[in-house]
Amino acid sequence: MKVLYRKNLFKLFVIILYIGIIIRIIYAIKQNNDAINEYLPVSYSITSQDSDLISKKYRDKFEIVEVSNSKVRSSISILKFNKNYHILTYKINLEKDASLDSLFIITKKSVDISTGNSYLTIAKDIIYKFRFIAGTPKPANEVYLTLAGDSLQQIIKNDSINSFYLLCDNLSIRYEMNSPIDLLINSNEKLFGRTELIPLDVLFIKRNGYLYFLLMTPISNNAKISPDLLYKIVTGSGTLQ
Repeated sequence: MKVLYRKNLFKLFVIILYIGIIIRIIYAIKQNNDAINEYLPVSYSITSQDSDLISKKYRDKFEIVEVSNSKVRSSISILKFNKNYHILTYKINLEKDASLDSLFIITKKSVDISTGNSYLTIAKDIIYKFRFIAGTPKPANEVYLTLAGDSLQQIIKNDSINSFYLLCDNLSIRYEMNSPIDLLINSNEKLFGRTELIPLDVLFIKRNGYLYFLLMTPISNNAKISPDLLYKIVTGSGTLQ
């Protein structure tokens, strides 16, 4: 009797396990389909708001590479500067107006995409992978930023601009402590699971009730970038070397 009970219990466990796996597969397929349906055709022009992120002093040195558009989130623009660098721009909606000091929670650690979620990837013409989660992002009340890599420097920090430089392995952004990662930057993988650190200027600027996220890298993996170059381009301060 006990043996029969154990067999039936085991069968029930296997059935529940299979049902759970099937539900996960169906959910993953639905997420992937939803993610694909979020795509809109790429374009080759940027809004005046995005253009205003760059100081007038340097706008003639820019060309638009591609703008990735979505039905549910802000556009992701890739620009080329002076034929030697790429700049990626993305606008984050804020739940309320707040200083950058109160918005950011910054941690130095390595992360990966949140399991059980679908991510879309942009990698064209840039030396890293820019991933963003499928679905409509909620307006940010806080920004949980993780940074992993080497040679991290704080370039500027005030009420409207927060800027960093690092040799980056990965970087992530989420808007609640326990929510899935919304944005993830990964350096490209090399042989034997190693990654190639990328020189990266990171800048957040609060303007017109939005938080703009900018990334600047050299076009070539082997090239270097001045730690304050992106800050100078955005603010028009100093001279470019």
